[in-house]
Amino acid sequence: MFKAAFMVAKVIALIADGPGPSQFDVKKFLSQLAKSMQSVVKKPFSRSKKLSSNAHTGFQKVDEAESQISDAPSTWYVDCIYKILHLLDQVENMPYEELREKEESAGLRHTVAVPFACRAIDTVPTALWNFAIRWKTPRECLTWATHAGGDTTTIVSILGSFLGALHGPSWISKSWFETLNNGIHGRDYILETALQLFTVYR
Repeated sequence: MFKAAFMVAKVIALIADGPGPSQFDVKKFLSQLAKSMQSVVKKPFSRSKKLSSNAHTGFQKVDEAESQISDAPSTWYVDCIYKILHLLDQVENMPYEELREKEESAGLRHTVAVPFACRAIDTVPTALWNFAIRWKTPRECLTWATHAGGDTTTIVSILGSFLGALHGPSWISKSWFETLNNGIHGRDYILETALQLFTVYR
């Protein structure tokens, strides 16, 4: 979970520091990401003992919950990058049905809900895959990701941060946020916070 959060942050940083969409090379980017992730997290992140709850396991310590919901190897975050790189070479101009089968067999599309509502080993690779295959058309990219299965809310949220780091906000249709709730922490607050974060990063 903590490695996944670091990986998402690393993806955003690499994209934001990159050449922009006109010169973006997705395979070069993925290779850089894999190299970067291989050299990180030699030992577990230190953290306090917190409680985790979900419908399947009830309340328990985070470590106990993680051991039950995931049997993924500790290198899953690197393995998924190489899996995506390998898959990219196979799926160019592939018919939709065949592409869908490839995605499902690779664990990058989920026909049924995953056991845990928001597992990093499911959401992060799926978001990264959708970015890798459709980064040139951000609106289409987000729309396709909503059909990926599993925890699509989290997948699309992560994917949106990747696309925003690459393309900025100009591609986002006003109709997507004009109807959002605008209470104390509503639409305007979110937009202002996003702009402040972008300014701080730059």
